[in-house]
Amino acid sequence: MKILITSGGRLASLLYQALNDDHDVRVMRRKHDDAFGSSCVVGDVSVYDDVARAIQGCDLVFHTAVRNNTDIELESYEEFHSSNVVGTFNVFLAGLRSGVKRIVHSSSSVVNGFYMSPPSSKAIHFDDDAPKRGVDIYALTKIVGEMHADYFRDVHDMSIISLRYGWLAPQEMYQDPAMIFNTLQFCFHEDDALAANLLVMNQQSRGNYLICAAPAFTDEDAEELLANPAGLLDLRYPKELAYLREIGFQPTPITGWLDCSRAMRELNYRPKYSFEDFVRMHRDGVFAEG
Repeated sequence: MKILITSGGRLASLLYQALNDDHDVRVMRRKHDDAFGSSCVVGDVSVYDDVARAIQGCDLVFHTAVRNNTDIELESYEEFHSSNVVGTFNVFLAGLRSGVKRIVHSSSSVVNGFYMSPPSSKAIHFDDDAPKRGVDIYALTKIVGEMHADYFRDVHDMSIISLRYGWLAPQEMYQDPAMIFNTLQFCFHEDDALAANLLVMNQQSRGNYLICAAPAFTDEDAEELLANPAGLLDLRYPKELAYLREIGFQPTPITGWLDCSRAMRELNYRPKYSFEDFVRMHRDGVFAEG
């Protein structure tokens, strides 16, 4: 199979490593990257002709290119729009014109306003039915990207699936116990993101799906997550809570959590890593080793 991966970020690298031996893989980058050797195609997703050239003859596209940074003020909007809106539209349009059979689009959980503060005394349960909210420029551009995906699916019958990832933080960041705690809410392991992409690449599934760790809580927990997170964790994860306290971390209020149940139900997505696994790996020094 001929495959195009846009961007050379961490997920793109994992996909390249997983697929290159068995497929004809191209990786589109703004600059040549020796890590991809002759598979590297120099181009910018915000330039339609570059995308059309890179996508020619491909059967499958993993669109992972993204402008994602903490610099998310209005002054930077043009950069976010160029990559996340124009670039995404270009990939879909070029895919339509060249007859690409399948596009796996990297979206984000931020389209549902995940980082917003809870409006009441309860933590917010974010699933795929949560309304879209542009809480910052990054989220706004990802919402527009999903609107483009909806259009090309609905109007042109393209096989496009948008995967709404939780936070794929670099593994070394999990040396910080606060990041381990965040796996209860939105952080998840990069291997689960890779597995989700490989799972859906040969499916005809369409739509928008949250991809994250399996949900750790239910709606019945929502009040306690804000008011008494330590008490709830002492009931659910006593060993893990004891370890976090042992290394000096005290639980803080949990304002919301992601729920990938629809992907688990409809795509047969099975996340491997949970809060317990991250605590174990931290205790074993996995993240300290890089």
